[in-house]
Amino acid sequence: MRESFTRWFVVGLMLTGGVLAAAGQGAAPVLAASTGGAYQPVTPTRLLDTRGHGGPLGAGASLTLRVAGTPEVPAGATAVALNVTATNTTSSGYLTLYPAGEAAPLASNLNWSAGETVANLAIVPVGSGGSVTIRNARGSTQVVVDLQGYFAPQGSAGGYYVPLTPSRVADTRPGSGEPDSGRALGPRSVLNIQVSGLGGVPSTGATAVVLNVTATATTAAGFLSVYPQGVAWPGTSTLDWRAGESVAGRVIVPLGPGGMVAVYNLAGSTDVVVDVSGFFTEASATPGASLFYPLPPRRMLDTRVDGGTLRTGQTMVAQMAGIGPIAAQASAVVANLTVTGTNASSFLAAGPSASAPKTSDLNWSAGATASNLDIATLSQGGDLALYNALGRAEAVVDVSGYFVPAGGTGTAAAVCSGLKVTVTNAPSPGGQASVSVQASCPGGTTPAYTFWYQSPGTSGWHLGTTSISNSTFGYPSRAMVVGTYRILVWASSQPGVFQGVEASAATTVTTNPSTNLTDSFAGTCYNDGYTSSSCLGAGLAAIQAAQADEGVPALKLPSDFAGLSQPVQEFVLADAERVSRGLPAIAGLTQAANANALQGASTNSDPNGLGVRGAIGFASVWAEDYGAVAATFDWMYNDGPGSNNLDCTATDSAGCWGHRDNILLNTRAGTWAAPAGYTWVGGAACTPISGISYFNSCTLEWVLVPSSSVSYQYTWSQAVAAGA
Repeated sequence: MRESFTRWFVVGLMLTGGVLAAAGQGAAPVLAASTGGAYQPVTPTRLLDTRGHGGPLGAGASLTLRVAGTPEVPAGATAVALNVTATNTTSSGYLTLYPAGEAAPLASNLNWSAGETVANLAIVPVGSGGSVTIRNARGSTQVVVDLQGYFAPQGSAGGYYVPLTPSRVADTRPGSGEPDSGRALGPRSVLNIQVSGLGGVPSTGATAVVLNVTATATTAAGFLSVYPQGVAWPGTSTLDWRAGESVAGRVIVPLGPGGMVAVYNLAGSTDVVVDVSGFFTEASATPGASLFYPLPPRRMLDTRVDGGTLRTGQTMVAQMAGIGPIAAQASAVVANLTVTGTNASSFLAAGPSASAPKTSDLNWSAGATASNLDIATLSQGGDLALYNALGRAEAVVDVSGYFVPAGGTGTAAAVCSGLKVTVTNAPSPGGQASVSVQASCPGGTTPAYTFWYQSPGTSGWHLGTTSISNSTFGYPSRAMVVGTYRILVWASSQPGVFQGVEASAATTVTTNPSTNLTDSFAGTCYNDGYTSSSCLGAGLAAIQAAQADEGVPALKLPSDFAGLSQPVQEFVLADAERVSRGLPAIAGLTQAANANALQGASTNSDPNGLGVRGAIGFASVWAEDYGAVAATFDWMYNDGPGSNNLDCTATDSAGCWGHRDNILLNTRAGTWAAPAGYTWVGGAACTPISGISYFNSCTLEWVLVPSSSVSYQYTWSQAVAAGA
């Protein structure tokens, strides 16, 4: 089964806004845009080996490594390509590389289990003092760093990047049908692989290629080294493994004579699979020739928060170009791909197409957390498609830069400056929060502004409006949930050049309705029967009308909704309400949470205690009502003063609209987020009255439980697959 979530976290204008208060104005720029950089490869050079100098990095420790203004890298370099190896690891952990002088980002570059030796390519922006920072999260590890090349403002030496749709150029496995089939590498052996003239790489004019190299069917612990054919092995490694593992590693390697690269295997026997995803050229006029814009590492996707777990054969399509700090004209992104929460040996493929891939980018064994760098080619619409072959996996994408077509001009880009953001609170519930921006652009150019926001408890940026000349934008507050919102504005003076600033914002008043809505479907249900199709349709119509009145898009329900059980209907409706407001869906119903909800429904009360082993928090709602649709309507739209479910005297009195807030996991202080190692699951129940089509009581419950203990009876992914 393949599910496409095309541009899944870019939502329309109807979802933007909120009642906001200004905070964090004058924050440091997310990206100070500069002239695009071209790539210059170097002979692989070891810059750091803590085994001989400095000793291992402990938990939470970091070191600063000077990389620019050295004999190998000029002072003007904007980013460096480093092959980083962690070895002698004492526990599971990860390394993060980022520009010196910056705060440590929420990102990772390579992950490992205790005792593993792992390597990964990293493209890191150069920070203050021409340096980068390397931080170890947990345990102790030795670190080895080999310089592969650098990016600098383009000159006569070329170095323009041309992204390609990934293509296989070699596969030594017997019967692969690809070049070099049946030519497994033995110990201390070298395989010369033809690249130019294959996979979209021209026969002439390509100076270096971006390859993903996979070692599989490994018989002993070892490593591969990839380097230009025709030169001696440089003594460095590209990817490391333990016996029996399949591992992948990215490499940017200059082409040798005739357009070939060499692959050296240290020990044992291994098959080698090579995929090409782009090449560097000296000719800026080459179609697609692009220059590099570095970014401080930034998490652009985490399916543990947004998007949902990748299952067998699933493809997720996430928008990259034009999101957050990435230019709308981006043709490729430098992305560190990480998978975790895996339950089967599998691979991940990343690229511009959602069709079944013929290449791979990241391989792992069941239970492993693994990473690999990708220079990922985007679709014409700026999308990145992620495909998981087998089992389940959570995917994380951390971006540290992007490529923009040079257009053959090579002209230095002009940059706006002095960007300031001001947020004015809405005067009353249902009004607009106003965001104003100021910027100065070279030559008096009128900038184009793009406005974004990030909802409470989510990691995805949502588009408010793009490329407008107005310096003020209003966010409607009616559809927004209580919590802390982050506001992001970009100013652009010309295509592909952006400077941005982040401002934090917080809601200050409730976004719950000011009055109850009429229960318009009660008569239909009484006359036609509480389980009739007309009753169901009337109830859903009332909910959709209420959504429209709030300025929220209509709920997307599965095509089989009418045939679902009452508890599952409750769950689907509540999750659809969450998703329509930009909140992440609850993953699914569990047996334990359902049993706890049934206890509440049977006693016409909130459940007495959690009743779920390992849980640390919960929120629940119950109603004396005639089914899931009616209960959801009352919880969401009829829960204020005069409600049958809750005795409120005013909209701001204690407990009013508390049922809606529990469904949306809102408090006055913000949305409840699951702490590390825990996840929100659902429980639902309706108890019928014997002999008649009437449901005496319904309960819905969200329970916070350890992630490792979750086993679902019905999932939101199933609802999405059926059309939700």
